[in-house]
Amino acid sequence: MYKYLMALALTFTGLAVAYGGGNPPVDIAPLASPVYDTVDILSPEQQIARIEALNASTAPLMPETTVPVVDAFASYKCGVWLPLAISQGWPDNPIVLKTLDRVMWRESRCTPDADSGPDHGLMQINQIHSDYIDQLGWTHEGMKDATANLRFAYLLWSGREKNGQCGWTPWSIKC
Repeated sequence: MYKYLMALALTFTGLAVAYGGGNPPVDIAPLASPVYDTVDILSPEQQIARIEALNASTAPLMPETTVPVVDAFASYKCGVWLPLAISQGWPDNPIVLKTLDRVMWRESRCTPDADSGPDHGLMQINQIHSDYIDQLGWTHEGMKDATANLRFAYLLWSGREKNGQCGWTPWSIKC
């Protein structure tokens, strides 16, 4: 039995030595230091040139597109005049602008130089306001100008609103 164990031990030792048993291998190669890529800092001119070069060579051609212009006042009868009205002081408020549109349509059918005798312009400013118009340095005939007409109409409307009155009363609209 000892012969059998001795043969087994010698066989095992032989196999261990043959297939890498024993001392581990020693690496005698020096350690390599890593190589880092460096980035040079470009001047603003160099950056612009680089971006242009990259865009010229890599950017795909974009198809030309057109953005449709949406008229916010297209549904209004006199909507073409509402941007001017807002620039003359009228509030950009849908309720006020809808009423303003209604007044312009009813009074002048959106015609800036409308003249019905004592009333002139988009908002048909009546001649009874001539003193107030004169105080502002304008003339009643000047109310045929859309800018002056909408400005005066705003002053008339807003003055009444500030006093707690209905600003639409001069146009026979109830608040």
